[in-house]
Amino acid sequence: YYQFDFAHYYSPESRITGLGIPAMVAQYTWQSFRGTQIDRLRFIRIGFLLAFRIPAAYTGFSTHSERPSVGNLRFRYQTFEFGESDIHLRSLRDRQQFFDPDEVSKNLGICSASWPLFGVVWQSAQVLAHLMLEYDIAGKRILEIGCGMALPSLVLNQRAADITATDHHPEAEAFLRENTRINTAPEIPFLRTSWSDETSDLGRFDLLLGSDILYEQNHPELLAQFIDRHAQSTSEVIIVDPGRRQHARFSKKMVGLGFRHSQSAVGKTDYLDEPYKGQIIKFQRG
Repeated sequence: YYQFDFAHYYSPESRITGLGIPAMVAQYTWQSFRGTQIDRLRFIRIGFLLAFRIPAAYTGFSTHSERPSVGNLRFRYQTFEFGESDIHLRSLRDRQQFFDPDEVSKNLGICSASWPLFGVVWQSAQVLAHLMLEYDIAGKRILEIGCGMALPSLVLNQRAADITATDHHPEAEAFLRENTRINTAPEIPFLRTSWSDETSDLGRFDLLLGSDILYEQNHPELLAQFIDRHAQSTSEVIIVDPGRRQHARFSKKMVGLGFRHSQSAVGKTDYLDEPYKGQIIKFQRG
């Protein structure tokens, strides 16, 4: 494949418009297939890495002049190809990013090490997004749980699905709003909620989705109960799991709630940079 990564570095005075002439660092990676012969162009991915002082009106983040050390975030802009369609995505540059000047995340139990995890595009999210590209969604109300960068939701949104996204992270909604904007797509309904919240007005859904969301010891119980509260009596649940140890306990909890369980290999994943060792876990009831 061909991969082009461009890094733009802006001064603190830079704005989204009127950027002037930024310094640019370009990295070009080329890989051939079958020795020195290129059989076909697998994909082209363009990423823009931005580092600048964040204008609150653009990002949805609050500013805090007393915390200049965390006043800069670095973003990555990528284009993901889905058949004949593209999804453009702004995510965090990497897992070193952190911005919680008012300690909103801290008060929600999100520590600095966990803070950036929502803002990375994980392999499991890409797998789920590709699965949703041609999945039967007719007449279904759909919920993405723990959406993070919400790549599957953005794919479904392009298909005019009835999709709602949720996440516990306080900044997930701002990223979702920006990513729907840069894709010139309709807004996706979003609710910030905890899996332990029994009072949310989400309602019930026909299809519930999640990718790599079973990574804490208490997640199987919390997630199973959350799904039980928000799944229709006839419904389907799809979890793409990279092979974390919690999925067996989660499956047992779901079966105990009346869901039928099945799992399968992911299959072809040539759109990923590395082999994927996870699986697709499905639950049905009704």
